[in-house]
Amino acid sequence: MIPYNPFQLTGKKILITGASSGIGRATAIEASKMGAELVISGRNRQGLENTLSQLSGFGHTSVVCDLQDSMAMSALVSELPELDGLVNNAGISKFATLGHLNEEQFMDVLQTNTVGPYFC
Repeated sequence: MIPYNPFQLTGKKILITGASSGIGRATAIEASKMGAELVISGRNRQGLENTLSQLSGFGHTSVVCDLQDSMAMSALVSELPELDGLVNNAGISKFATLGHLNEEQFMDVLQTNTVGPYFC
């Protein structure tokens, strides 16, 4: 008898944003080891290719997409297969105290960390 594994992802299709580095890359690698078929996205093409090369299994795809670009987001979403899961991992930070963060910097963070994932 095969032991029950609540973390088994075999046969599941999952989108992971921000998968070109860091936590997103690590999440993609581990999800692929658990059997998931992944669509990984991020802004850095080379980073995505690196992540893709480290995935276990087959059927994975990568899509370069910047969550600040609403047209790119629409294109990503329209091309997706039916998904079983989503990891909204992409995010940025600006290193400035609140009083020194200008509006453009604030809007960059808000678009990437809040607006983009909401519409994704």
